[in-house]
Amino acid sequence: MDPGRAGTLLSYEVELVDPTAPRHTADWRAATDPIGNVDLEWVRDYWRGVMRPSPVEGLQCREYLAKTDMRIVRRL
Repeated sequence: MDPGRAGTLLSYEVELVDPTAPRHTADWRAATDPIGNVDLEWVRDYWRGVMRPSPVEGLQCREYLAKTDMRIVRRL
């Protein structure tokens, strides 16, 4: 990681403004780091919500997409 970017990588607890809005949970690594053969299986895994094994115990590489605004609850 670029040391200059370390200060911009902030984590927040958020909540959906509309909790009934459509949403998707995915492992962001599936969209940014294709593995295996060069094909579209990694894209399918992303949209299936396949979670890759964690490289560090307790680390979750999840991202949430929602068709609503999100409200920041607190900085982690």
